Amino acid sequence: MNDAFENLAAKVVYHLYGEGGQIQGLDGLWYNNYTYIMPVKVGLNESFDFTFRDLDVKMSSEYPAPWKKIGWCWEDDTWKKDFDSGGALSYLIPDKTVFYSYPIGGDSFEAVLSADIEANIYGLRDEGGKPVLQANKKTHTIFMFDKDFNFAGDLSWNDVTIGGKTFTPTKYYVEETTTEKGGKLLLKPKTGDPYDIYPQYSFPLKVTFDPNGGTGGPSPIMMTALYDPSYRFRTQDARAIPQDTPSYKGFKFLGWSKTKTGGVVDYKPGAGVSSIVQDIDSPDDITLYAVWAKEYTYTLTYEANAGQDQVTVPTEKPFGPTTETSHTFDVNTDNLTRVGYRFKGWSTARDNTVEYQKGAQNQKITATAPDTDLTLYAVWEKKYTLTYDGNGDGDIVNNLPGSPKEEYSADGKYNFTIDTNITPTRKGYQFLGWSTNKQADEPTYRKGETGPVQATLDDPDITLYAVWAKEYNYSLTYEANAGQDQV
Repeated sequence: MNDAFENLAAKVVYHLYGEGGQIQGLDGLWYNNYTYIMPVKVGLNESFDFTFRDLDVKMSSEYPAPWKKIGWCWEDDTWKKDFDSGGALSYLIPDKTVFYSYPIGGDSFEAVLSADIEANIYGLRDEGGKPVLQANKKTHTIFMFDKDFNFAGDLSWNDVTIGGKTFTPTKYYVEETTTEKGGKLLLKPKTGDPYDIYPQYSFPLKVTFDPNGGTGGPSPIMMTALYDPSYRFRTQDARAIPQDTPSYKGFKFLGWSKTKTGGVVDYKPGAGVSSIVQDIDSPDDITLYAVWAKEYTYTLTYEANAGQDQVTVPTEKPFGPTTETSHTFDVNTDNLTRVGYRFKGWSTARDNTVEYQKGAQNQKITATAPDTDLTLYAVWEKKYTLTYDGNGDGDIVNNLPGSPKEEYSADGKYNFTIDTNITPTRKGYQFLGWSTNKQADEPTYRKGETGPVQATLDDPDITLYAVWAKEYNYSLTYEANAGQDQV
């Protein structure tokens, strides 16, 4: 021994780096870090032999597991074991020109603990052309180092081809931890149920657009989808619905549906940030079906209902095309003109029943699909006249009733009542009554009779002619026939 030093010692520190437990010292007490002083006699550039004590360790409740101590490692080492309990270490005193005071040398050592962990390792298998998730239960050993726990073994599942699709693992899930393919999972040991470790698979997904009775539309697109145990099947990349839309005469395109006959729009063209498919039921290629709504054009026609007569009626602009199943029009109730008639209003039938009165406000009519075309018919009242003609043949006739008398009716006829309050007079004649025949000698309606006098569509203008009887004054003269004789 060169330049030996007496009464020197080496200091060795035992500890659990992550402070996850305690170490029992030689005195039987528990320490977070236990320092052991060992007397040595060494010289410069000489080594002393160091034997690791078989110190016991215990873990805190933060790390529950059936841990076992398997040895020690350098403080800055990885989780691998460097030294067994009871093993020896030859420690070299550095070559220095100064003398070391008590204590000298030494280092810190990490307790290496191990525990077995059980995990269900899931993967896809082919079952009749369908992917089925299946678990293999395996036991792995994990080691504690720096408060982390490494799962021993890489995660590199193989590609699986099922139903013509290739499923490629991309990452792995265990509880809230995600690890990329080929990486390591950091796990804490636990009691109870084993860990479930799932791979995430990516696979190609084809989306086809079915016009569903129409023509045209977008071409199929390819997407990348995922089989993710947390979400089942879902798409990976968000793709906007193509702007191209199909066409279908008489129908309006509303969007795309997952079902052919459901009629519910799941996706609309150009849906911006929304993806074509978020959650899907299976890895099968997807067909989206066009959703159509029947289009209607609503019309309101005003019919003059005037035969050959010329009448100007309102015009209404058609409404549509629209997918609305009904539409309400405002009824135009302005006055119409027609020679010989008076306008009353509008009717939905030709039967002269007024449903929308002339001049009425806020009149509306509603068309409901499939009956989209409405017609309103003008309702007219015919003008009828009664004229009293004195029929005096040049003589003056006094006290004629006022005429012409005008009345309106939509019934196709009108019954006038003869005015009996006034009796016409004519010098030399006696009034007998009235006749529709100017040459009549006998009245149709005798003096004092009120009628009725019926005017019809064919004969709307009635003239009553006064019927007269000539008045005579008779005299008898006696002639004496006596010449100059007074008789």
